[in-house]
Amino acid sequence: MKKLMLGAAMAAAIAAPAIANAETNAVVGLQYSNTDFGSGGDIDAYGINGAFNHDFGDWTFQADGANNRMDAGGCCFSQSYAAAHATLGDETLKYGAFVTFQDLFVYSGLGAGIEGQWNLPSMTFNGSIGYVDFGDLDSSATSVAVDGSYFITPDLSIGASVSYLDFETLDGTTWGVGGEYRFANSPASVTLGYHSSDYDYSDADTWTIGLNFDLGTGSLQERAQSGPSLNGASTLNNTFSGFGIP
Repeated sequence: MKKLMLGAAMAAAIAAPAIANAETNAVVGLQYSNTDFGSGGDIDAYGINGAFNHDFGDWTFQADGANNRMDAGGCCFSQSYAAAHATLGDETLKYGAFVTFQDLFVYSGLGAGIEGQWNLPSMTFNGSIGYVDFGDLDSSATSVAVDGSYFITPDLSIGASVSYLDFETLDGTTWGVGGEYRFANSPASVTLGYHSSDYDYSDADTWTIGLNFDLGTGSLQERAQSGPSLNGASTLNNTFSGFGIP
């Protein structure tokens, strides 16, 4: 399963230059994060992610994935996901569903969800409900998430998010804030974010910094509103990260 997740993320990154055109867009990225747990200890994570989408008129297909190497006091493990999305709609409102393969350290799960996106002249809102069945653990998880971004300029955005996770006997909420800036006349952008998770037995604070490269879209706002920006599966994956599961 882990090889499948890494392969999916790398496939998106490798294929992106060849497929980028007027109807197909892609983004690849690298990121580092540090999570500090209130119950003690912290985790450093180094990751790669990739996504692309293709517009077929009234509906859009998107594939995305990520792989993270997590280091906790000298011990390392991985967390990954790979997902496929299909949505209907126009430039203002999109709605659809996704399927995802979720890898949590030594456990794996198969999931699905519904998601939607609402675009305004200078704002974008996303919402999703996701479900993952972990056969290895004989358990399942459900998440609900919403987020919004405001574009100060087409290449400078700030945003906020909130999500709720119910994982058997564990449940709680994660909220976050962040921003992204794309350099002038460049496909490269930098991100900075903070997330705080409050769950049953502890809490966690996560800082993240990242570097993204856009292929096909001309601005951050264009990527958010017509590029590979459907985030139901990635938000579900990030929710597990914030809660330090398992």
